Amino acid sequence: MGLALILASSNWKVIVARRQRGRPAAWVSQAFEIVAGLGFIGIAATPWNLVLDAHNGFVRAAFGFLLVYDLCLLVIQLRNRWPAVYTAANTVYLLLLVGYVGILFFGPRLGTKNGLEFQVGAQKVIVYASVFNLGLQAVSVRREAGRSSQRRHRSLVT
Repeated sequence: MGLALILASSNWKVIVARRQRGRPAAWVSQAFEIVAGLGFIGIAATPWNLVLDAHNGFVRAAFGFLLVYDLCLLVIQLRNRWPAVYTAANTVYLLLLVGYVGILFFGPRLGTKNGLEFQVGAQKVIVYASVFNLGLQAVSVRREAGRSSQRRHRSLVT
């Protein structure tokens, strides 16, 4: 997931190309997406059972930066009238992510069995939601890029 975030960090250009709005938020989204991606790589590189503090630090950083990235993504989607189905899906995901980040920073502590189980369960839910939403958003960018390419081709032919 970390590598996918980093590699897809310039996808905002396709969204902004639609109406040319929200470029500052787009640049911010790219920076936060890259840092979130690095955080996810850090999660994978620091096993929880060997370096728990580092692992948890990467978890907080990755999801915290992912939250800001996704908020910026939603702003540029709205400003550029991105298709409603993708914007709505991203809004639902953003709400889930806000809930998870709240749990991560303010929820039950990891020091108790119930707290640990709750945190781990919440993390699994948000990871699956993240993979789904990021995949869906990638599909939307790919479709729009294909449409833009077809429009350019048609304008060159006529």
